[in-house]
Order: sequence, then structure tokens, then C-alpha cells
Amino acid sequence: MGGASAQLAVREIVKLLQEMFAIEVGGYIMKLILKSLPILYMAFIWYLSSYPSDAVIHLGLPFEAMLKESLHLVEFAGVYILWVLFFLVSGKFDRKRNILAVVIAIAYGFIDETHQYFVPSRSAAVIDLVKDTVGVMAAWYVVNGAYFNGRFPIIGEGIKWVEERCADRENGVD
Repeated sequence: MGGASAQLAVREIVKLLQEMFAIEVGGYIMKLILKSLPILYMAFIWYLSSYPSDAVIHLGLPFEAMLKESLHLVEFAGVYILWVLFFLVSGKFDRKRNILAVVIAIAYGFIDETHQYFVPSRSAAVIDLVKDTVGVMAAWYVVNGAYFNGRFPIIGEGIKWVEERCADRENGVD
């Protein structure tokens, strides 16, 4: 019963997103925004990495350090997902570009750790790069399975919907 209700909830979220984005999703401005997201998000990560870890967000929770460390998984999964979105909107998402999105996200994790090495009160750690990589690979597993292998049908439907609504067309039709 729990699985069926979760599927229903996800379907409702997908419907809501479809309705929200029904306003000219395929338009030039929307495509430009969606294509800009990976770079903007990576710039935001760079900005956050330029300050001490508690300079931007300090919650005062006893488990705050653990929470922030676990965000590496989500943070770099987000980089990967935004590159997937970039390729979907460009109409050029395939297995090769899926791997390219993985490489870009993991490479940016390495660049981020290197950057932190030179920031006072920050440090670079191999374990952080491992967490970044695990986050990217978890997101890749889901996207790859949903889009190419039909493993997660609801997510696959959402990805294909984005592609159908937003992808640049070879014949110049938007």
C-alpha cells in the first residue's frame, strides 16, 4: 500500500509540474534559463566554498556537521542532474552525453575540493570527493535506469516529458 501511495504522490507532483511549466516551456527564454542552470549552480557552489563552512548557514544543531557533510551527496548529484537537464533541453541527451554529465559533475567536485584547499579555514579532503562521486553515481543510476532502461517508469516519464516539451529541434521548430 505504501508503494502505491508513493507512486500516486509522485504522479501528482509530475502533473503539477507539467501544469506549472505549461506556460511556454518550449520558449526561448525558458530554454535559456534551463541551459544556464548548471553554470549558475556551479558558480553558487564556488561562492559557498569561498567562505568558512558556517559563514553562510549556521543552524546551531548538534548534528549540523554531519548534515553538512551529507549535503555533498545532494550537492553534486544536483550538478549532474542540471547537466542532464542541459542536454535534454538541447535535444542532445544520449548515453554518451549522460556519461559526459557524470564526468563534468565529478570533475567539478575535484575542482571544488582543490579550490577549498586554498581558502583559509577550509580544507580539501579525499573523503569529500568520494561523497561527491557517490552522490553523482546515485543520481546517474536513477537517471540512467529511468531514461535508458525503463527501471523507474515515473521518473522516466518526467524526464521524457521535459525532453518533449523543451528540446531544441533539428528543424528549427521550438
